[in-house]
Amino acid sequence: MTFCFISLPKSIGQKYFSKSFQSGSIDTINNIKTFLIDDEAAYYIAFNVCDPDGMTYDECSSIGRMDYDGNILVEKQYKWLDPNATRKSIALDEENIIILDALNGDPKIRLFIIDKYTLDSLQSADYDFMDSVSLYGDVGIIAYDDYYILSGLSISSEDPNSLEDWCIWIEKETLAIDTIMQLPNGDLRPGFEYLFIDENNSLTAYYTDVIDGEGGTRGFIKYNNKKEIVFSYDDQLDTETNKIYSHAALLQQNGNMVYKHKNKMTQFDLFNIGEFEIVSIDATGELNWVFDDPGGSPYGLKEIVSLSETNNGDILGCGYTLWHSNYSGIFAHVPGTIELPAVPDSIESYQAPYIIKLNGETGELIWQYSIIDTAYLAQSFAFSELYELHDGSLMGAGNYLSAEDYGDQLITSEDCWVVRLPANPCSSDTFECYVSSLLTNLNDFNSLNYDFEELLIFPNPSNGVLRIDSKYEIDKIEIHDLNGNTIIFSSNFKNQPINVSSLPQGFYILTGYLKSGSYLNSKFVKN
Repeated sequence: MTFCFISLPKSIGQKYFSKSFQSGSIDTINNIKTFLIDDEAAYYIAFNVCDPDGMTYDECSSIGRMDYDGNILVEKQYKWLDPNATRKSIALDEENIIILDALNGDPKIRLFIIDKYTLDSLQSADYDFMDSVSLYGDVGIIAYDDYYILSGLSISSEDPNSLEDWCIWIEKETLAIDTIMQLPNGDLRPGFEYLFIDENNSLTAYYTDVIDGEGGTRGFIKYNNKKEIVFSYDDQLDTETNKIYSHAALLQQNGNMVYKHKNKMTQFDLFNIGEFEIVSIDATGELNWVFDDPGGSPYGLKEIVSLSETNNGDILGCGYTLWHSNYSGIFAHVPGTIELPAVPDSIESYQAPYIIKLNGETGELIWQYSIIDTAYLAQSFAFSELYELHDGSLMGAGNYLSAEDYGDQLITSEDCWVVRLPANPCSSDTFECYVSSLLTNLNDFNSLNYDFEELLIFPNPSNGVLRIDSKYEIDKIEIHDLNGNTIIFSSNFKNQPINVSSLPQGFYILTGYLKSGSYLNSKFVKN
């Protein structure tokens, strides 16, 4: 099956799109590990495989440069690049991409300098600076004055349960180690997860420190270019968790520091509330606000994995939600009450990308949505990054899961996914919105590129009655105008003719929903 997203050719000038793409040379394994933007383009690292030999292959990664229209400008595959690289282990400066990579087998970390435009490898250096190490793990990197700052962790060869954090300063000119950083208490456990440079040119790090799997600390610490501590903040809000969860942090242009706080109020085993809070402190460490009410969602857990700042100082978060597609009774459940509606024998759920926007000054919720972009045996399921571009539109990336139905089995594959959305992605007040709806408010709709083989409409154009044909059983249908407004709706569709004689002339989208919740789109013209 082929599933085509709503997109416009670059020549039309259409800026909103949703696309899946395959990086590297093999189309079965592709997923985005990191996605960054600067003033000129977007950059990504995607995990894929290379050198296939029958049923065996090597793990590798591709580095790509993409314009804001989602077109790949250049991409190169590197076998040496760690497929577990995350967004924190890549940084951009004016001319180069700097990548921190952990080498398996012979435990070392490697620093790579790559040309920002050609993606050619320019320099590299290996480091092994700790005793009795069986494995290094890369975490963060940033360019700071005359240094590259690298952070990560290591596993002891003498005690596999022993983790040691590290942070080193590398001279840019020689790529030699200058300093191994330590925390104020003298322990070699910095745990720098996110690295930033503030308006006073101080190196700012969000750190976590887990002690034997329990307790621990987290917060922010700042150093000047003489490696002197000029600020430290130890979080006192999270006293109930062991800090072992996916963290997210952000340094704003005004000096405020924002980070994610784990919410332990999870109800039942169905996770039908937000799993996070967001905290803001000022440059002195005083609390600005706590956003602690992402709201109960009948659809499932809400989780964020990344934070970014908009042009006017607001906060964007992105991640995923878990949707309970066959548990209709939960939609009427009031979070906080004890009794649950009757639970099905098994819960069917799937992930969907989740985004949230907060007022940067007050922490008040501006909007939050789950972006549903799914079709038969295909769906986007998580955002890994989301940024605001100069025009206010949003560009993000994540992963897209698809499957081929061979009758007796489903063969799944994972692709990279990139999307560009309007500043306020959904025009309605509902929590969920569909990519097919929010991307159809276009001036030149006739230029859209669709694949209609899954949902056929005839006659097309039509001046009175439509019929549809699909190899799938359609349960209900909706017809939308170009503004995303629902014009016709049928909740018990039995493949009967559809009367469109009352519609004004123009272009329309017909969406056919399957019982599974997946949907198919096609367009038609009313004469």
